[in-house]
Amino acid sequence: MTVVGPFNVNPTENVFDPWINPQSNRMAVANARTYRGAGDTLALAVTRATTAANTLGLPLYLPAEYPGGPSLSLLTIGNTFIVPPPTGVAATDTVTIQSALNRAAAGSGGIVLLAPGTYNINNTLNVAANCELWGAGRGATTLFLVSGTNLPVVAVGIGVTNTAVRYLGVNGNAAGNAAPGPAGNQLIYLQGTYAAVSDCFLTNAFNNGVQILNGSFNVIRNCEITSCNLPIQIVASSNNNLIADNFCTNNLYGIYLYDNAAANGPARNIVRGNIVSGCTGTNAALGQAAGISITGAPQTVCTDNDCVSNTHIRGIECFDNTTLSSGCVIANNRCKSNGHNGIDTGPASFLQVISNHSEANGQNGIYLSGNQYARVIGNTCINNGQSVAQCAGIILNENTGGGPFPTECIVVFNTCIDTQGGGATQAYGIWENLGGASAYLRNLIFGNDVYLGNTAADLQLVSTTDIVAGNIRAPGAFDTSRTFMVEGSVQTSTLLQLTNSATLTEQNQFVKADASFVSPLTITLPTASGMGARRYFIRRTDGSGNTLTVTAHAGEHIEGVASINIPAGHGITIVADGSSNWWIMSWYGNVL
Repeated sequence: MTVVGPFNVNPTENVFDPWINPQSNRMAVANARTYRGAGDTLALAVTRATTAANTLGLPLYLPAEYPGGPSLSLLTIGNTFIVPPPTGVAATDTVTIQSALNRAAAGSGGIVLLAPGTYNINNTLNVAANCELWGAGRGATTLFLVSGTNLPVVAVGIGVTNTAVRYLGVNGNAAGNAAPGPAGNQLIYLQGTYAAVSDCFLTNAFNNGVQILNGSFNVIRNCEITSCNLPIQIVASSNNNLIADNFCTNNLYGIYLYDNAAANGPARNIVRGNIVSGCTGTNAALGQAAGISITGAPQTVCTDNDCVSNTHIRGIECFDNTTLSSGCVIANNRCKSNGHNGIDTGPASFLQVISNHSEANGQNGIYLSGNQYARVIGNTCINNGQSVAQCAGIILNENTGGGPFPTECIVVFNTCIDTQGGGATQAYGIWENLGGASAYLRNLIFGNDVYLGNTAADLQLVSTTDIVAGNIRAPGAFDTSRTFMVEGSVQTSTLLQLTNSATLTEQNQFVKADASFVSPLTITLPTASGMGARRYFIRRTDGSGNTLTVTAHAGEHIEGVASINIPAGHGITIVADGSSNWWIMSWYGNVL
């Protein structure tokens, strides 16, 4: 028999839990007539607005200790299956919860709702299609894996769809489950589709907090995950999953999307808005290690994440494995105070690294290794190189072991300053490292701010085929080795017409001088130092007998002499060598 209220269960407060503790919260149902018989089910439809897990209006479970009540093990209201409070006995609690999940699966699905408290678990809880497992809040209900179980705590199997795990704590008891079985000690193990894991507290797993293996269209959102090997791992052909707004702290490593060399890698996944901090693992232990690792996972979108204070590892990394990590987007992330590179990429093609902030990391701000067709745009790299002697805000490097080299990469509108921390003696704003000049092909280095604080040089480039233009550089830092290069302001040169002596500036590329008014008329050149390939065209327009002299900057020379004279009706073209000399490229006469 079912009795339906509503009832004022606690008249003094009119507030109660959906599970009544018979020792501390005896019920007083004053205005209800109840009928009980052996095997009957008693239910009261009540609502408690202050319980997050009860916002849908969940019913009240009456414990067996209620005077005159039957011995109830499971309460069913519609598609909600309410599990009694934990007994402390793993075999009992596990069977009770799984029985509720089976009951839900046998119908049209539903919600299995757990009471506050800690349920000891000694076998995997399997969630079937169209079923959800709820706790009373991630700080209120905990599933505790008893020692020696060595299995996942909650699992969604192959082909299972439309499931969820919410408002729940899971403790993997890593010390007691250090010999995981074939599926490993995962706290939550997803192999199905359209599953949601949300608002959970996951801790103390020997392996992973959540693992998705060949599962697609799943969501892991708003979970706190701590003291695991990996908080979240997406493996093999797991596509189109969303990992969002999770807080992963004090795990060995971070969020991993990984091609396990057994199948195609995970593709088209989104990692967004997560915080990953306090990872304690080392690169030596894992080989590749980061707060967020994208390894053999093409078309991953990694955006708006915060990877900070991971002591020994990278902030974000993107590498190829057996599957190419091509077409990935790393955008609007903050990587700060990590022990290795802020953002580290291997030979992945068509990579986009856009508008990230990389600060105070142990090595480089952004590290490109053998990338082809990468787009590195609008990033800020500040004060990196905290623990190494050679580093850069952005480094273009050959792939480990020799080649390939960065090819046709676009590095534009980035800010790379103060690369000097940790006593870095070779700290650059942007650096092409290793390999010969022919190794780096047709990269565009344009519009970057490398002006301040890089202790070695602002740009250290080796390619002769790069296009280097419009970068904001330290005073006097010009380079003549590029195929095309415009440094400083890009301006239209003005025509300077002289009738008196003057010193030329960068804007006075074309000069017409009339010496008929003064003798001598002296044209003084700016310094050639740092002005490699700077040219001036000087034409004398008068036919007088006065003297027109072109004089080098103090201590410098024109073709080995301090000054030259231009006869009437003649002109010259001169070019700076970037050091202390000007070269006469041509003389011409009869210009009157």
